[in-house]
Amino acid sequence: HGSTACIRKASSQEELLTISGHNGTVHAAVFSREGFHVATASADRTAAIWNARTGERLRTLEGHEGEVYSVAFSPDGQHIVTSSEDRTARVWCVATGESMALFLHKWAV
Repeated sequence: HGSTACIRKASSQEELLTISGHNGTVHAAVFSREGFHVATASADRTAAIWNARTGERLRTLEGHEGEVYSVAFSPDGQHIVTSSEDRTARVWCVATGESMALFLHKWAV
């Protein structure tokens, strides 16, 4: 759906929730382990954290200078890692949205 992420029931493909708010294609979406949050990665150079039940945007993670290709939660759900065409990976604090670490790479990640 381009700039939206559709959350579907795996067994039936029934649409449960549509998340919208990015200004570019959503490249990835992932649930937190406990299922309370969804994180998205977008061509608009941001990642976002959403309430998995309501679709409300909780945080926008800004700092990449290129499209954000992937996103993942840490096992404890306290951090998110993103990767970007700007040749960086970042670690973010879920609670504050603060960028905690920056890793530079030779190519897009």
